[in-house]
Amino acid sequence: MDAFEVQVCQLTFSDHYKHWIGAFLWFAVGIFYWQTSRPGHDWGGDFSVYLWQADNFAEGRPYTQSSFVATARSERNHPGIYPPATSLFMSPVAKTLGWDYQGWKRWLAFPLWLSLPVWFAIGRHMGLPFWPAVLATLLFATSTIGFWIRDNVGSDTLFQLVSGVALLVILEGYKRGWDVRQPVGFGVSIALLLLLCYATRAAGLALVLAFFAGELAQHRRIRRVAVAAGVAFAIAIVVYNRWIFSANSQYGSQFEFLPMAYVANFLYYVRSHASIWQGSPAIPRYLLSLGGLLLALWVLWKRSVLQRPGVVELYVVISYAMVTVYSTTQNSRYLFGIYPLLVFLITFGLIDLAVHWKALRWLPAASATLAFLTLGLAWRTVDLTPLSAGVHQQAFTDVCQFLRNSPVSTLLSWNPRLFALYTQRPSVLYAKPGELDKQLASLPGKVAVVFYEHEMDREELGPYLQSHESEWDKTFDNGQFRVYLRKKEERPRL
Repeated sequence: MDAFEVQVCQLTFSDHYKHWIGAFLWFAVGIFYWQTSRPGHDWGGDFSVYLWQADNFAEGRPYTQSSFVATARSERNHPGIYPPATSLFMSPVAKTLGWDYQGWKRWLAFPLWLSLPVWFAIGRHMGLPFWPAVLATLLFATSTIGFWIRDNVGSDTLFQLVSGVALLVILEGYKRGWDVRQPVGFGVSIALLLLLCYATRAAGLALVLAFFAGELAQHRRIRRVAVAAGVAFAIAIVVYNRWIFSANSQYGSQFEFLPMAYVANFLYYVRSHASIWQGSPAIPRYLLSLGGLLLALWVLWKRSVLQRPGVVELYVVISYAMVTVYSTTQNSRYLFGIYPLLVFLITFGLIDLAVHWKALRWLPAASATLAFLTLGLAWRTVDLTPLSAGVHQQAFTDVCQFLRNSPVSTLLSWNPRLFALYTQRPSVLYAKPGELDKQLASLPGKVAVVFYEHEMDREELGPYLQSHESEWDKTFDNGQFRVYLRKKEERPRL
């Protein structure tokens, strides 16, 4: 054990016992994940896509097959297809879990749990002592943003594992000299791991770029390992985009040139890591996030400017750059994949201050105490009871059953992906006010509109239905959902 660990952490466990303690904490986090998984799911439509893709894999159908009908309006915020890795991971238990959302959340928490020792090992590769690496990983593992990630069916948890494994293999390969002794094999292995990251989330492109940029920055020349990785990845990505999934078809319209949006995104994401303590009082949360940001920037500057930047530093910077120019929406979870690295960089900053200024030797321990106490306050605000609103509600089940038994050719709603999954009817997002007449005229057969008592429907759909009341029959009403069937059937246009 190095002197800093004894001096700052005041722990003198032998190597044997400290690894047993680390294993105990890891298993305790696993139990914590299991116990904090809530039944039900909110109205978000993303999870619907993963579920029908998983079911398609399980049934041997083309994985993109669904009854969701994309439109120009839905293209930005309602993607009808996602990269396949997460759904493929879900497919073995698709028939068993069905609509058991608590079961799905626990299944998808498993890769997040498996990723924790991987990220701990990355922290050690970056140079963190044992106990600071343990505490930094534990802070990330028990963060409240992590709870909200786990409370939704999505790709973030699997991405945390595959990106962590890819990054660890890169760092371990550099340490062992595989990049020099076995450049072709190591390069091809990296390419396949990077493709797996990209096939889990399109944001995996940041790690792809970070690896190749890091190669150039570290060595100032194109090495054989980079050529091997580049050729293998280029071949793999052509095959992937041609026959499996093309990210441009989903995200091409989501990177518009909007300078003011870039400014707003930058200001949002530089403080987004405060979501680690989401729900805690504002003063300690933003004190920690601001201090952490300054420390992380300082360490990044030292590691990137005073030294040559590597894959870790570039992965952090490129990830921030990508979400800054993503013009569609803002969400703290978009940076969840690099939060462990951010916590490691902050920890490095604290250690650096304590080592170089003896008057600040107390700072790492005090900061860790404040971070975990603030996290405890954040967890006091987390509601672990079953969700009060969402797809598990009887009112939603009833309207879906009614629609499945109705002779409807097309269904318009505010959440078409959700209704596509639950009704198996062609489902479309209704057009903006002023364009709805034109949209309806283009839809042949029996068209139904689902009205739900929430803001979007009240503002956009409600006024249209009132002004065209004579054209629609209200065929279902359970207080929360109303179904209107068009009286006149449009003939298909030749």
